[in-house]
Amino acid sequence: MSKKTRGERLTLSLTIHYGTLGSLSNQRSAIEFTARMLTRGTKKRSRQAFKDALDRLNAVVHVQPGAQGVVVVVEVRKPAMLETLDLVAEALKEPAFDTNEFEQLRREVISAQEALKTEPTQIGMLELRRTVDPWPV
Repeated sequence: MSKKTRGERLTLSLTIHYGTLGSLSNQRSAIEFTARMLTRGTKKRSRQAFKDALDRLNAVVHVQPGAQGVVVVVEVRKPAMLETLDLVAEALKEPAFDTNEFEQLRREVISAQEALKTEPTQIGMLELRRTVDPWPV
């Protein structure tokens, strides 16, 4: 990358498509959990080892669910980009999908959903979304 940036910070966004709208219909929870599990360890590294590697590189990696796949956003300094991309590739190609990590994530999601049930802003956003976007699930 020849372009100069402040602090040599780079942001990369990668969209990975899979499935079709038909095959992914009614699979929202599975898609969301899959995206979130990708950064919770690989076959070679535990969740903590993966996090430590990112911290050592001063890199931030977000994996978010999309309509037909996942979106990976990476923020890192230029000198650490290739090593960070190797970590991201490892997470995407060899995710651990550890049952203990899955159970912990499930508990976190349930706890967060319970907390949102009484949040006025969340209730309003849900009603707005139902009104503006009346598509089936």
